[in-house]
Amino acid sequence: MTIDPSISSGNGRYVFENPIAPGTYDLRATLTDNCGVTGCTPAFDIRYAPEAVEPVRIDWQITVTATDPQLYLAFDWADPATIDSNISVDFRGRLDDMAAIYYQLRRFVYWAKNKFALGPAPTVQLHAFATADPISGDPIAYKGYYTPGANLIVLGVQRSVFEDRDGLSDTASPGDAPANAEWHEYSHHLYYTFVSQDPCADDRPHQGYYNKDTCDSVTEGFAEFLPVVAAQDLDAQNNANYDHIIDIEQNIRAWWVSSQLGPIEDLAVAALLWDLTDPTRPRRLGGRPRRLS
Repeated sequence: MTIDPSISSGNGRYVFENPIAPGTYDLRATLTDNCGVTGCTPAFDIRYAPEAVEPVRIDWQITVTATDPQLYLAFDWADPATIDSNISVDFRGRLDDMAAIYYQLRRFVYWAKNKFALGPAPTVQLHAFATADPISGDPIAYKGYYTPGANLIVLGVQRSVFEDRDGLSDTASPGDAPANAEWHEYSHHLYYTFVSQDPCADDRPHQGYYNKDTCDSVTEGFAEFLPVVAAQDLDAQNNANYDHIIDIEQNIRAWWVSSQLGPIEDLAVAALLWDLTDPTRPRRLGGRPRRLS
């Protein structure tokens, strides 16, 4: 039996296709990238941050009859066939949220591999529902981040829930994942693996001109640009909107400071990269360019 992710939906449901011989089966699914080739290195796995010893898994017991055309199972503790998981009972309501992260990240990873003919990269551990950094134990300071050299993506609680992936901006969640969450952070991993391993020492993320150099803005700009490109192919997006945040088709000035976002030098980098790859003439942001003093 195999899982075909091409016909899965974003809520963590997967379809097991026939032929399946009639009988009773114990099935296990683990949120580890199935790279499809024996001996290959998985691109990523998904772990529940408070209990992140191993990737998240779920066990089902199913009975198949000869008349079943298809069997639908949910990576969800509420599914009647579910019998076990490797995370604590009190937190198993989060299984389907993590399956949605797996689905979205797998779409992005294999898009990038096919788009750019990328070679192998180290396996990334994505820790979902994090409240503390997995290495230092300190409370997390950002909703999500990538740790260079550790091959680690950390998503906080708000960044991990399915509501952040439902395409809606509401009081429950800003709705800017996956582009501004797992796609953004995995883009950092691609940049670190294939472009530059400069640690941007002493730079603060997304602080633009407040940093001593442009190192962070370049890495962040790349990680904002690449999800916009991916959305054109994966979601048929027909604009350059960076997931409910800003349109990078606009001419964004590196020295500008947004009242909502703060310094946006990184978004200026994203806009520049977009201009280099997109034939549409860019638009000015906020009218006439501001004059430097």
